[in-house]
Amino acid sequence: MKIKIMFSAIAVIGILFAGCKGLTGEAGPAGADAPALVILQQGISPTSSYSGVKDTTIFSNQPSKNYGNCGPSFVGYNGGVDYGIMRTIVKFDITNALPAGAVIKKTVLEIYAQVTPGGVTVTAFAAPQLWYQGSGNCDGDNDILSGATWNHSITGDTPIAWGTAGAGGGNPVSQPVAVTADGWVSIEISAETARFWADNPQQNHGIVLASSNETTNNHITMYSSVVLGSDRIYTPRLLLYYDLL
Repeated sequence: MKIKIMFSAIAVIGILFAGCKGLTGEAGPAGADAPALVILQQGISPTSSYSGVKDTTIFSNQPSKNYGNCGPSFVGYNGGVDYGIMRTIVKFDITNALPAGAVIKKTVLEIYAQVTPGGVTVTAFAAPQLWYQGSGNCDGDNDILSGATWNHSITGDTPIAWGTAGAGGGNPVSQPVAVTADGWVSIEISAETARFWADNPQQNHGIVLASSNETTNNHITMYSSVVLGSDRIYTPRLLLYYDLL
């Protein structure tokens, strides 16, 4: 399937997103005792050399295809035969992102979303196991990097199945967030989750973004981390607020 024909506006997404302001971040606690802030975003922050984001969308109706090198990513449901349930897996490597002695106080995932008229309520769940982004294109072809699919977290010569298909089974790490309009969406990830990632980098498998209603034709469309050029500022970003011991 060609993901880019999934919605008629895909050709103008760049125009729709172009009106958004750049890297500002959610307003955090203020005052003299306010935590410091690090923003992680592929190819942008904390420096242009940061490359610690990986993400891909998995589709229930394409259980063996990987889309790790496709520009748009999706959360929700589309009843078309090619799509079905759509979930996006995303991971930020926070190794060396914080100074020594930092204690994470608040963590916010920001995504820039285009939403279908009915809106979508999104929750972040802990990704349950190691997975690979892969290199599949928007047809789900040409993956040579053993990327995740609906059925498998790792494919290739030695595939590893998800414990529950669709990267399911993880505990929620955010409250549900209603997405009803185009623009930046803030999803607060539990600080305990981010602290666990910092203390246990090998067990940082990221999160799974899923809709609370996976049977109704509504979804959001986002830019994935592989997007380049001027649109890169609209790719997912992670805000880490921290104090120093």
